[in-house]
Formats: sequence, C-alpha cells, structure tokens
Amino acid sequence: MQKQTDRTSLVVREPFNRPPRILISPPQGDIEIPEPPEREIIPPLTGVSQLIISLLMISSLLFVYTAISHASTQQIAMILPIAMISILSPLGSIFSGLQKRKTIRHENRVNLKAYKKLLVQLREQMQQHADEQRRVALVSNPTPAALGARIKERARLWERRPDDPDFLAARVGTRRAPFSMHLTIPSIKKQSPASEAMHALTTDFATVEDIPCT
Repeated sequence: MQKQTDRTSLVVREPFNRPPRILISPPQGDIEIPEPPEREIIPPLTGVSQLIISLLMISSLLFVYTAISHASTQQIAMILPIAMISILSPLGSIFSGLQKRKTIRHENRVNLKAYKKLLVQLREQMQQHADEQRRVALVSNPTPAALGARIKERARLWERRPDDPDFLAARVGTRRAPFSMHLTIPSIKKQSPASEAMHALTTDFATVEDIPCT
C-alpha cells in the first residue's frame, strides 16, 4: 500500500489552464492603386501630301517651259524662287511634325517608366502585407512540422477556448485566400502598357497563396 502511494505522488499533473490567448488579426486597410498616366496620341504627319503636290506642279511647270514653250534659261530661273518656296513650306511642316512626334514619344516613355517604378515600390509594400497575412495565419494553424515542435514544447497546450473562433478547427491543407488589404483600383477607359502593368499587379495580389485551410 505504501508503494502505491509513493507512485501516485510521483505523477506530475500538467496544468491545462492557460491565460487568455491574444488573437492577432491579419493586416487591414486600404491600398490605393495610382491611375496610369494617359498615353498621348501621336498625331499624323502633315505636309507630305502638300510636298508631293508641289513637286508635281513644279515638274509640270518645268515641262511646259522647256518642252512646249522652249523658254530660255533666264525665264526658267525666274520660277525657281517660287519653286523653292512651295517646297520649303511643306518641308518645314514635315520637320515640325517629326519633332513633335519625337517629343510625345519621349514623354510617353518617361511617364511609363515613372509609373512602373511606382508600381514596383507598391508591389514591395503589398508583398510585405501578404507575408504578414500568411505569418498571422500560420500562428493559429501551423505547418505539421511546426505543430510537432509545439506539441513537444507543450507551452501552448489547451490555448484554444470554446469561445475562440477557431475552437476545434483543424488544418487540412493550404489554399489561396483573398488578400486582407482592400485594393482601390481606378477605372481604365483605354488599354495601354501602363494599364497592363497595373492589372498585372492587382491580379497577382488578388489572393495570397499558402494560407492554412481549416
């Protein structure tokens, strides 16, 4: 009888009463996606048709003067200033149009580069929120390997209470869960390389992968 009592006295009962657990919420808030820069339309090149018409008129005039009227060299020289003016005017329009088109293309490239750089910074910020959402989810529903380590430590035994939202919930795998941050996406009227980059960003962060499924 004495031996039985000694054995019973050596049994260590593990306390199951734990202090209230503090539930960590996933990151919350709004992320506003900036509106893509409007791509300026490149205007059509003007002056080409006018130049062609001027060249045809000058060629016709020279043909009449030389082949039909047999005009002298002095008479032909008198129409050269008019011919030069009629040619230089459309050439000036063509040159001005080319410069304007070049400027617009440069501005579009600069705006697109700046917008993509802004999206890269925003992607890094959103990735941090996604990682935090995954980390918070793994605190309550760890991986099988981490769960085994917790069982050995036994520091968090019986931590779930009946009034906890995850009471008696068991992890059965992983899934893609909606991003906990709310994304404010601007409306796009016209498709452009900038809007495509924006859609790629919002699509990548519409959901977060490897979230525990219970």
